Amino acid sequence: PLLLIECKDEQLSQKALDQVLAYNTFVQASYVAIVNATSILLRYNLACKRCEIDRLPSFPELVEATVG
Repeated sequence: PLLLIECKDEQLSQKALDQVLAYNTFVQASYVAIVNATSILLRYNLACKRCEIDRLPSFPELVEATVG
């Protein structure tokens, strides 16, 4: 999988991000994101704790980053 998204009905938090990162130990997606009705937080380098953005890149951008 390229992207694992966890949808939340609450404020985005470190706890929510930790939850989706834990799920990803089984899924092995290249990217993980948490979203709610108003926000998105995408982790694009899973080894980097500060590598997060608040937008969803296009599919070609995601694919290019994984092969580039």
